[in-house]
Amino acid sequence: MQNGKEYFKEFMKTTKEKVRDYKSKHMWTARSLEYYLLFVLVVLVVIYVFDYLNLIHTEPTSALYMLSALVQSQAAIVAIVITLTLIAVQLTASAYSPRVIRIFRDYPDMWILLCFYGFSIFLGLLVLKMIRSAEDSSQIVIFNISLESSIIFVYALGISTFAILFLYLRIIMNLVTSENIINRLAIEITRDKILNPKEDPIQPIMDIIHSSIMKYDLETTRVGLRAVTDRAIRIFEAEIIDSNSEKEISGHFCKHLVRVGKLAISKLDEESAIEVIENLEIFGKSAAEIGRDDAKLRALNSLENLKRTATEKGLREVAAIAALSYTEVREGVSILR
Repeated sequence: MQNGKEYFKEFMKTTKEKVRDYKSKHMWTARSLEYYLLFVLVVLVVIYVFDYLNLIHTEPTSALYMLSALVQSQAAIVAIVITLTLIAVQLTASAYSPRVIRIFRDYPDMWILLCFYGFSIFLGLLVLKMIRSAEDSSQIVIFNISLESSIIFVYALGISTFAILFLYLRIIMNLVTSENIINRLAIEITRDKILNPKEDPIQPIMDIIHSSIMKYDLETTRVGLRAVTDRAIRIFEAEIIDSNSEKEISGHFCKHLVRVGKLAISKLDEESAIEVIENLEIFGKSAAEIGRDDAKLRALNSLENLKRTATEKGLREVAAIAALSYTEVREGVSILR
């Protein structure tokens, strides 16, 4: 019985990880599917409720006013939501880095929401135009569908757009957190982009870390450093990299961490400086384990650089931790050799 529970927990954990990976790799498909399923579910429920309560028959005059109010309210809501989203983007960019704007630009949720609202509004306007208060609505047909059925469908669409608004707000509120922004930016850190001199995928996260150190936001600093370190380790573990590329990638990564470490030391922020040292140690040990000699040497040089800087600033504890990390990485290298 116990083994069954453990197997089920492991299965659920593996499934969640696979779903998370799929969403990150196929974001447009996954998001569109989420919105579409919720949209269809609400439409079907609303139509069933209308049918159950015997509300299918619609008097043309009342439908005229109801549809007019529905279309106007949808237009007002989508305008307010988009305005607030743009304000959130501006505030997030000013709080972290202007480079995070492209996250919102590439995120599909706002565009999917606009498509659903646009479809619902324009369909509502089309049905609204077909209504004639002096005629029997059951005799009017739009696209081989009776006007009464079209009116009920537009009502269902309107309620569905309000429903997906809750999903949209939940996703956007999660997106503006520093951890999610950093994780989205970290996905862009790949071997090819690092080797491309025209772009630096690490710099947007470094901008957030620099800003966090200036505000003594240790948690954001920790998340950013860990995300960059994990991506660097993953590149070396998963990619086939020649010696020149190894030197360039490891040097690029260590250069950024040394710059952050020196900023933390100059601000006398010992905790942030220690976080940088710990991530350099993790990177150095990982490089040693997989036999990346140039990468581990870069990590050792960076630790030595930070130890010297901390000593000059009088941060003895930081210097001692850097020296200890240097020794551990170096001894790990000698054992493997």
